[in-house]
Amino acid sequence: MLQDVSLPGGWLVGTTRDDAPVGAPSVWDLDPERDAFDKAFDLMVIGARSLRTLPAYRAPFLKLVLWLATRGLPVAPPVPANVKQYLVFLTASRRNKSAADVAVRSLQFVVWLNGWPSFAALSECRVPIDAAARAFGGPTKKASPADPWMLVA
Repeated sequence: MLQDVSLPGGWLVGTTRDDAPVGAPSVWDLDPERDAFDKAFDLMVIGARSLRTLPAYRAPFLKLVLWLATRGLPVAPPVPANVKQYLVFLTASRRNKSAADVAVRSLQFVVWLNGWPSFAALSECRVPIDAAARAFGGPTKKASPADPWMLVA
């Protein structure tokens, strides 16, 4: 299902890349063999986004893949109409403004990584996101400031 899909290292094996070095190697460190270039590319993928962003994209992308696969729908690349159905399902079931948006961002990252045609700006994907923002948006709930008596231990 995802054999030919480029994904950040660790997305499918249940491990994180917290132990990976930050940044890409220099050109002089690259071995001319394909495996060395693949490893270097993995490091570059990690460096292309914040270290906190990639783990945040993993679960939403894999949930989308699972949703599509269990329905026998194409996964690599997904069809915009099927992604639209998933976003409608996600918005209706999660009832918050960020679930569909994060799902599209994670999918868009994998789309970008694999060179698939982008469809995040299509109305099929934007309508559920915009509707969720209007339906579930509101002022951000922030914690009340700490009073001095709370700081005394």
